[in-house]
Amino acid sequence: MVATAATILALASGPGHRPLARAGGLDDDRVNARAVARAGAVTASDDGGAALISSPAGLARRTVPRLSVGIAVRDFDGRHQFPDDGPRIDNQAPASGAPLLFAAAGGDSWVAALGYAEGSDRQVATAEPGFGQPGDQVQELFPHRYSGTRLRHQSQTLTLGGAARVGPWLALGGSLSASRVTYRQAQTLWAGFSGLADVGDPSRDLALELSGRDDFVPGAAVGLLALLGDSGVELSLGARISAGAGITGDASLTPTGPQAFPRVTRATDSAAVALPGQLTVRAGVRYAASRLAFEVGAGARWYEDEGAPTWQTDVAAQDQPALPEDPVGAVPGHLSFANHWEAAAAAEVAVVPSYLWLVGGYSYRARADRRRLSRLTSIDGALHSAGVGAEVYWREITIVAGYSRGWSAATNVAIDNTDVLLVNPFDGGTAPVGQGRFERTEDRFALSIEVAWDPFADGDPNLSAL
Repeated sequence: MVATAATILALASGPGHRPLARAGGLDDDRVNARAVARAGAVTASDDGGAALISSPAGLARRTVPRLSVGIAVRDFDGRHQFPDDGPRIDNQAPASGAPLLFAAAGGDSWVAALGYAEGSDRQVATAEPGFGQPGDQVQELFPHRYSGTRLRHQSQTLTLGGAARVGPWLALGGSLSASRVTYRQAQTLWAGFSGLADVGDPSRDLALELSGRDDFVPGAAVGLLALLGDSGVELSLGARISAGAGITGDASLTPTGPQAFPRVTRATDSAAVALPGQLTVRAGVRYAASRLAFEVGAGARWYEDEGAPTWQTDVAAQDQPALPEDPVGAVPGHLSFANHWEAAAAAEVAVVPSYLWLVGGYSYRARADRRRLSRLTSIDGALHSAGVGAEVYWREITIVAGYSRGWSAATNVAIDNTDVLLVNPFDGGTAPVGQGRFERTEDRFALSIEVAWDPFADGDPNLSAL
């Protein structure tokens, strides 16, 4: 089913396109303050930016003209502890911020909306050896250099959607999106021959950086929102598919010291990698009373291909003057993908009815990467998230603030249980480099302000329904 739908979208986007997905798990769809505060339990309740990509039918909750702006900040903290009293490597990248813009307007039974969001901004940067740094220091301080030192993955998405009420208890919605996706990774290669040199001898190191982007990655979402009679219970279903083109860009190969050999013969060249298409399905149930509301939700994501994609490049190096150059060729990507699921729950209470609500939520998301492919640059193990937030309503202005903390259990990978190997352009020997203990925590903060051009009919949009 995933492959068929992804193929249809790929054909619609034009020749030469291949399926592409956003990296990361289901939690990367938390693009606004409401979703952050509820730890993702918003499928049945959101009528803004998150609804456009999860269940567009939620847009039908409110048809008045409105405009919102927001900012989301994501701070990823990853750690890789090497075994046998080895060093601990930490992510040193700064927190990343992303804007969110959303506008909607409609009539008595329909609404159209436009949204812009920057998401999936995964940014990792670790300490790297200096040019010509002594080999004993390199081996002691930078054992992670072969598995990856930097990664950046980001998407910028424009979404157009709409919803319509097709009866007193039912609304349907849909959206189309176009994304620009960028992907960059850096690591050290070992260009030597085992037997002639020790595998991992820093004097044979070369630094490789791969980067590229795709400027048009199409996607589509559909949704359903239903009120279950007069019970106050709401049900929402949504599905989203992402497909598109492969990443194309550049490769850069540079020496790490003044040694004559190995010598870089082709320092720059083109690079390309294709990430898998994906299908996401979500469901949510919400009960709303006058001063209390509860919501539970679940979702699942399937990838067209699990595992790690492979970069293709032809930068090259030479071992000795009399020998031919050897292209680097295929390089495993740092991102890896695994089908996974998520469950979330949230509660809301009106502290000051029609003016102030406090919210909180919790979610659990199963592992979204392959354990045997664990790297500090892309670790994405099973994740617990807890969120809190507040919503303030004053006349036609709504202010929402949300904070969430995510943490995962440590991932321990033994030397005989890793598929992460150092890359050698000469095919002269390799070794596993993905062993150790990996840990991850993550903080998110989001703030949004919305202005409507008409008073809310019930004075409190948190209780609005069809």
